[in-house]
Amino acid sequence: MRPTLLKPGQQVVCDGRMMLFVRRDKGYCARPGVNVFRCDDYRGLNGPADDGTCTMTDYRVSRFVNPKPQIAANK
Repeated sequence: MRPTLLKPGQQVVCDGRMMLFVRRDKGYCARPGVNVFRCDDYRGLNGPADDGTCTMTDYRVSRFVNPKPQIAANK
């Protein structure tokens, strides 16, 4: 998935975990862009105040992040 297509609040899947996209910080000069996600599986790992926020580079997002699958309604 292209990192520029992500919208804040969008749910995505990475390594079998559901994540919520928070924001994208553009890179500057030779530094890559950083994408901020929040995952319930990571909440509390670093203490009770940890809200499960993690970052990924644009490269990792483009290779391993997929949009949340849509469930088709049965008619």
